[in-house]
Amino acid sequence: MQTTCLSNTSNTYKYHTATVPPHIGTAIDTEIEISKTGSACLADEVTSAIPSHYIRTLLMLIPKPFPEELDFGFLGRLICINGVATVKELLEKLAIWAGVSGKSRSEVSCLELLSLASNIELSLFVSQHTSLPLRRAIIAKPTGRPHGCVENTSLLWTSGMRLLRNEAYFCPKCVEEDLDFHGQSFWRRGHQIPGMHLCQQHGRAIAHRVSDLIYKKITGVEGTFSSRIAYINRQGERHRLIVADSDGYGEQVIKESDRPIAEPAWSPDGNSLAYVSFEQGRSMVYSQSLLTQGRLLLAAFPVSNTSPTWLPDGKQLATVLSHEGNSQIYLIRTDSSETRRITESVAADIDPAISPDGRKLVFASDRDGTMQLYGMPINGGNAEKLTTEGKRNSSPKYSPDGKSIVFTSVDDKGDSRLTMLDLSTNKSQVLTSTKSSKPSFSPSGERILFATELNGRGIIATVSKDGRVKQKIFPQQGDIFDPAWSPQ
Repeated sequence: MQTTCLSNTSNTYKYHTATVPPHIGTAIDTEIEISKTGSACLADEVTSAIPSHYIRTLLMLIPKPFPEELDFGFLGRLICINGVATVKELLEKLAIWAGVSGKSRSEVSCLELLSLASNIELSLFVSQHTSLPLRRAIIAKPTGRPHGCVENTSLLWTSGMRLLRNEAYFCPKCVEEDLDFHGQSFWRRGHQIPGMHLCQQHGRAIAHRVSDLIYKKITGVEGTFSSRIAYINRQGERHRLIVADSDGYGEQVIKESDRPIAEPAWSPDGNSLAYVSFEQGRSMVYSQSLLTQGRLLLAAFPVSNTSPTWLPDGKQLATVLSHEGNSQIYLIRTDSSETRRITESVAADIDPAISPDGRKLVFASDRDGTMQLYGMPINGGNAEKLTTEGKRNSSPKYSPDGKSIVFTSVDDKGDSRLTMLDLSTNKSQVLTSTKSSKPSFSPSGERILFATELNGRGIIATVSKDGRVKQKIFPQQGDIFDPAWSPQ
């Protein structure tokens, strides 16, 4: 298809829709690409259908309004795209374009011109892209006559386009998403409502960030309101890996399967999750990006692949493999270039935890007859026994400052509790009094997330590092277990 290149002064936008003026004949829509040099190209089959004296007006590039784009924002985009200097100049061009040149704005309002240009029925344009329905929910007209209908057009030129606020308001997250999806951001109508200080879609994230700042100002400790948690939700035979806000709201399903999913582990940058999946009939370790949803198979050795734990560099994980006999701890690189065995024993070495500086490894082992915790250098060496009490100690996690570990301790009665161990004094403190397992520190180290039960149902809860303050987080449905708190 041959094309005719038309000059344009804007080089900000890449794609727009050019609509043939309605009074010329049947509307023709086509995509126009604006290059970095500012030239736009129209197909010859489009330009050949238009009289030559209208070619100049077709130089107006008229995109479709974005969903919920405010009329003033749409007007501003048209000014920028078409390189005109003022609103008056743009409206004059639109009037010529629409075949209503010479008529006053009381005869053909600005909103009617925008409606014609965008090829959207007037009452629909008014209801979706103006502040009029927000300002005039009740009008002194008979019911059944929507804003923008023929009988109510006087409203359009007397008070149709009116700003609800003196300044433009934007949600930073919406801007980021719009740039990623549309290639540009725009003026959303919902953000301009007086009293609306938070985006309805991302308001929780903004509120959490403000809460973090206030909390730090008062306590001097980083807040964790903006952090996230990951956990497994099980409903019957259906398993879902879920990421949610730290209070359990805003659930997002990352992986869903009829086979078990377990042991989610956050990458150091918080952008990926490693986890164990049985989707192939046996345990395998995967890493999944939360940004792209892309997955990598990290460990699929014979027998068993479990307990993924990231190293601080984000390029390696410690994991438990059993392809050489008993379960032992290995380091694997995310690019699959190397797998290196760390522990060497005839017993089972499981549940690795890596210190924040990446130099030390804590793990559980039954090498002395009962499952206890041991520590050793990450590159190998002699293992030092850290715990002696309890029938079974497992699932250790380092505190963010590396000074202590929290773990699950099962006593002789079979009751499981969370226990904190100070690594400098070797003193321990029991934090919970009910069934507790799978602990995970908050980013600040002030609280600990763990799995528990209530009335036979799996839930998660938090406890302060001194054991005094506890809070339960209930799932919307099903059981939840294997919680993990994001690093930031």
